[in-house]
Amino acid sequence: MKKNGRLVPNWIPNTIIISFFLLIHVFFSAKIIALNYRLSNVSNKYDTLKGLNQYYHVKFLEETSEASIMKKIKQMHLSLKTPSDWKIKTIELTNYKNKSNGKAEASTR
Repeated sequence: MKKNGRLVPNWIPNTIIISFFLLIHVFFSAKIIALNYRLSNVSNKYDTLKGLNQYYHVKFLEETSEASIMKKIKQMHLSLKTPSDWKIKTIELTNYKNKSNGKAEASTR
């Protein structure tokens, strides 16, 4: 190659091209490493939350078990008796304009 009347050696443009691609490779490698670091942090947080969820699920099941409830009832001196005056109330809306078929329904707009 000639530049300003001088002969430029072939290794100079090759070195520039190789340096450019090497720089791009280093840049993308750094981006991938940073992304992997963030992904690792998120994964650790997910595992921590998953462990806490399992812990609280077990605690919930322990607290709502029949034995635990009966123990608390005895500690608080409560009695579990069925009330004698069970009643069923029907609710009627007098100012309701639309007639219904007696079923609860939901609609979308």
